[in-house]
Amino acid sequence: MQNTIDQGGIILVAKVQQQIIGFLSANVSSVQKVQHIAHLAVGVLQAFRHQQVGRHLFAALFEWAKQHQINRLELTVMVHNQAALGLYHKMGFKIEGQGSDAIFQHVHCENEFYMAKILDE
Repeated sequence: MQNTIDQGGIILVAKVQQQIIGFLSANVSSVQKVQHIAHLAVGVLQAFRHQQVGRHLFAALFEWAKQHQINRLELTVMVHNQAALGLYHKMGFKIEGQGSDAIFQHVHCENEFYMAKILDE
């Protein structure tokens, strides 16, 4: 696993040999009243799903978040993405809402769930 950190967040990268097989980025606002929140983007190559890649990325993220006083993690996921939803639920994320036509993909719009995890719980 390789980490890139700046003041606004972190990018975690999972590799096999020299191939990137997964990533997790966490972005933190420069606005003081919301600096306890990180907005996430996650991706794992389909061939490497269900092999603990996502779990390892999240484990590293949780450690980083604790060290940087981040206690709320937020992400969005398309409502039909069962693989991602399963991972996020296992990692302790809860659905807080749904956005209609929130993502434009493959010539039409998709709904997405808004999910969050509070690390102090």
